[in-house]
Parts: sequence; structure tokens; C-alpha cells
Amino acid sequence: MGARDNRLSTSSGFVRIAATIAVVAAVLVVAFMLLSGGSSYTVNARFLNSSQLVNGNQVLLSGRSVGSVEKISVTDDNRAEVKLKLLESVAPLPQGTKMQIRSTSLSGVANRYIELKMPEDRKGAKNIKDGGTVPTDETTSEVDLDQIFNTLDRPTRQALQQTIKGLKSLYQDAGKDGNKAIELSNPLISTSRRFIGELNRDEAALEGLIVDGAKVTGALKERRPDVAGLITNLNDTTAALSSRRSELARSINQLPPFMRQANTTFANLRGALTDVDPLVEASKPVARRLRPFLPALRRFATGAVPTIRDLSAALRRPGADNDLVELTRAQPALARIGVGPVQRNGATRQGTLPESVTALRDSIPNLSFFRPYTPELVGWFDDFGHSGQYDANGGFGRIFVNLNAFAASVDNATNVPVVGPLLTQADRITALKSGGGVTGYRERCPGSGERDPGDGSTPFTDGGKLDCDVSQVPVGP
Repeated sequence: MGARDNRLSTSSGFVRIAATIAVVAAVLVVAFMLLSGGSSYTVNARFLNSSQLVNGNQVLLSGRSVGSVEKISVTDDNRAEVKLKLLESVAPLPQGTKMQIRSTSLSGVANRYIELKMPEDRKGAKNIKDGGTVPTDETTSEVDLDQIFNTLDRPTRQALQQTIKGLKSLYQDAGKDGNKAIELSNPLISTSRRFIGELNRDEAALEGLIVDGAKVTGALKERRPDVAGLITNLNDTTAALSSRRSELARSINQLPPFMRQANTTFANLRGALTDVDPLVEASKPVARRLRPFLPALRRFATGAVPTIRDLSAALRRPGADNDLVELTRAQPALARIGVGPVQRNGATRQGTLPESVTALRDSIPNLSFFRPYTPELVGWFDDFGHSGQYDANGGFGRIFVNLNAFAASVDNATNVPVVGPLLTQADRITALKSGGGVTGYRERCPGSGERDPGDGSTPFTDGGKLDCDVSQVPVGP
């Protein structure tokens, strides 16, 4: 019994010693691998941005993990340099290897990985050395959803938000109705299948439809500004219709009776179209000739938009007493004032127009008297702008002397001009006549300020009908 116990204890001791040696050997192997760092292969890849990469993200090749992200840094030219630690099984990478940052899903954060794509033809390609760099033109960063939204301006982003909210309110609590709609869409799907079958049966017609559709699309592309203007005008029209919802609702309610009444008109119109066919055939040559005129008409219509807009503002404008509609409404009151009679200041008086006729009729004698003096009046107005005339000798001007109410003389002792005392009324006339002047010219005829050119045209007396003195002419020959 004792020998057996000794053998068991000896056997157990050997087992314990062997187990201890195995554990120590495993620890040494692990420590050697950790301390030596293995024989891994590293590559530095430069991206425009790191796209939320973190240390430890996987590197995949054909869906298999072949390495991980070891370090991320920023270069001097503001690029993201990502150090990749790859397995020896894929080392070395050939030049031309593409690297792209991808997302595992849209719902995660920092769930990126780098996908490797080997070049199709690796023969003759050089390898990337351990620690080498993959340039930016061989890498592709991840495009995040917010980058797409950042390409839109603020009004567009707000409109997109409103659209998403509108879709939410549209489909919220509409699951049962949606299921019912799907159930009822079975006939649509079956008929669509038959419709597609009919399209496939007539491939020539389908091809013609597609070709014509492409031509229409190309024509619309060439007319992009016109299409944009059409969409803008359609938007304005739709907005105007939405602002008149009550009127639109009344119009829709009145539409069925109108359509019933129009049924007879449409039936008669069908027969009238047959009668119009000869007119259409006769108009075709004229329509071809009008083709060059249409572009000019289009330019005219485009240029007339500001005029039409101004005319619309003149016809109807917010506010009081500032448009043609209100002016038209004021015409009856204006007509009453203009025609009369009206009550003003406690008496019955003529209207504005009859009163104007009376005033013009009464002013005819005065106008007849002043009409011959029109040249003098025009000359008087003209003198405010310039003075003098021109003849063969050059410029000349008529000068009239204005005498003051005092006399100027020279002192004989000092030979200095002096101003004498004020002249009396009698002395003024005597001094004027002694100097060759004339007074009392108050009945001059029209044109008497000019010399008679020899044809008797000045002064003008209208055949002796004017009450004027033909002897009152300028002094001198």
C-alpha cells in the first residue's frame, strides 16, 4: 500500500512539473511574439480626409480581414495619413492598389473600414515596400450624408426638411390604408404586365417612341431658360390658385353643370372641325412662312414681360386711389363735375367744361390783341437764355440806355466825375430830349423794334386793323 502511494505521488509530481514547463514555454512564446512584434507589413495611405476612421478599424480584401488601422495623423499639406498594419499573406501590395474608406451601415458611428482593390494586371507591376506610401490619387474617402446636404443652399435644405415632414404626416397612421391600396393594386399590376407585353410586341413603335422622346428631351435641354421660365410661371400660377381656394372650390362645384351644358357644344364642334379642315390645309403654306417670324415674336414676348408687369401694376395696385381701376370708378363723379350743373357755395353753377368754354370764348378778344405780339413775347423769353445776334460782320446786340434820376457831370477844377442832385420829373424829360431821346412810346405796333427791311413787313398792322402808332420806331436811320 505504501509503495503504491509512493508511485502515485511520484507520478503526480512529474505531471505537475510537466504542466508547469508547458505553461512557462507558452508564456515565453507569447512574450517573444509580443516583444518581437512579429513580421507584419505596414503601408501608409494618404486620404483627403480620414472619414471618421479610428485605430483598430479593419482592412478588408474581397470581404476578408487582412489587417487593421494602426495610426492616423495629419500631413503638412492637411491630408490624412493612415498607417495600415497588414498580414504577410497579402504582402507586398503591388503599385496601383486602390484603397477606399467604406461604411458598414448608416446607423453606426465610427464603423468604417478600408477596402483594398488589387490592380487587374499585376504582371510587371512594382511592389510597395514595407512602410511605403499610397498617394492620394489611389485612395478614396467616404462621402458622408451631411456632405451631400452641405452642397445644397439653406432654402433648399429647408424645403427638403419640409418635404420629409410632409411625407411623414402623409404616411403616418396610414398602414392599413397602404395595405388596402397594395391589395387593390393587383389589377393594376396585371394590366401593366399585359401593357408591357403589348409594348414588346410592337418593338418598332416602342423604339420610335423612345427616339422621339429623346429628341423632345434634347429640344427641352436646348431651351433650358424657356423651360425654367415656364416652371417659374407655373409655380406662380399654382401659388395664385392656392391663394384663391374658395373661388377655386366654387369653380369646381360649377364645373359639372358647365360640362353638361357644354356637351351639346362639343357635339356640334365635332362637325365644325370637319368644315375647318380645308382652312387648315390652306393655312399650312402661310404657317411655314410664319416660322422665321416666331423667334422674333418670342423675343418680343420676352421683352414685353416688364411692360406687362408695369401695366398690371398700373391696372391694379394695393392701396387707395393709385391705379386705373379706381380711376375708372371715379369717372362718373368726374363726369358730373365736368358737365354740371353742380351745387357749390350755395348756388347752382356750370360744370368745369361749360365754364372752360365760356372762359375761352370771353378771352378771344384778348388773345386776338396779343397774337400779333407773339414775336416780341418769344424774343423776350429768348433774351433770358442769350443776348445778341449774328450778321456778316459778326456778333451784335441792341443796347438801350437806362437813365437814372440824377445827373452826372465833371468838376472843372479837379476834372473828377461827380453825381449831381436828383432830377425832378420835368428835368428828366428835358434831359432826355436834349440828348436825342424820345418819350411816350406806349402804342408801338408789333415788330416795331426791327428796321423795315424794305418790303413793308414791319411794323405789322394787320392791314390797318391794329390800334397802334406806326411812327413809334427806333431812333436813327
